Amino acid sequence: MQASQQAAPGATPSSRQDFLLALKAHRDLFDDIDNNRPEADIRRRFLGYRAIRAAYVGYRVREKLHRYDEFESEITVENVNLKPESTWKTFEKIMMEVDETLTWYSRIYEEDTRAAQAPVVSQFYMDRVFRHHTAGEGKGLLAPNGELLSLYGTQGEPVPMGLAPTRGYETDLLRHIILETLLIPFHSYIYIPCWKIWSKILNRDPGPEPEALSGRTLEIVVTAVECMISVLFLAGPVVLLYNLPHMRDRVIAGSFFSLTFPLILVFLSKEARGIFILNAAFWAIIAIFIVANGSGPKYN
Repeated sequence: MQASQQAAPGATPSSRQDFLLALKAHRDLFDDIDNNRPEADIRRRFLGYRAIRAAYVGYRVREKLHRYDEFESEITVENVNLKPESTWKTFEKIMMEVDETLTWYSRIYEEDTRAAQAPVVSQFYMDRVFRHHTAGEGKGLLAPNGELLSLYGTQGEPVPMGLAPTRGYETDLLRHIILETLLIPFHSYIYIPCWKIWSKILNRDPGPEPEALSGRTLEIVVTAVECMISVLFLAGPVVLLYNLPHMRDRVIAGSFFSLTFPLILVFLSKEARGIFILNAAFWAIIAIFIVANGSGPKYN
């Protein structure tokens, strides 16, 4: 009796007509991705199927290597005459097949490694862009690639591990707080009013309000906020130490700040860390000038 096998979720392809309808229904998502939002270009990793392919290719490689071992045994153990041209042609054919299968194996190894190490999908872009567009009215039950939308989850659910974006987004704590908590009020109360004022200054029709910061603009804003926070963290200790009247208090405060100084790096993105380190060196020079021109506040 043959055991029945259940297809993996989403493995059964939709009809070609349904796929074209899904492409049409999700055109706004493709436009948003094209508007410098590759973080929302979310795709399947297919790691399980890749592993099956790798197992098959590995089997084919072993077949070719076994054929070479047999040939080597023939010419060494059985003392085959090496002079005939046919012996060389057989050897050359075997080596070409070995090279072809090893190249095939190396290619899929590199591809599978990149897929496994692909960036993690940002919860922000998953909910605010991908799920926002695909959950709209009239979108149907299929994702842009023709799979069931249920495979991608609903608003607020954790991102499935089998998904990856074409461009990653750092998930450090500070950036997460900015995106999840501060971005919406910033967009509503700061960015939109400034955008309207700028359009008025240029005397041009502002057109429809932008939905949200995205792409390079969002990256610049978030990095700028991170840098301002890091600068305040550097300036605060210098100002505090300068205003402490007693050396003992300065030593205690300096020891505390030396312990907390490395912690700020944990919460910064890669871009902000470089600027933070440059600011630290800059403030070290400023502190030298401050000390050289005065030892602190004068108290009567």
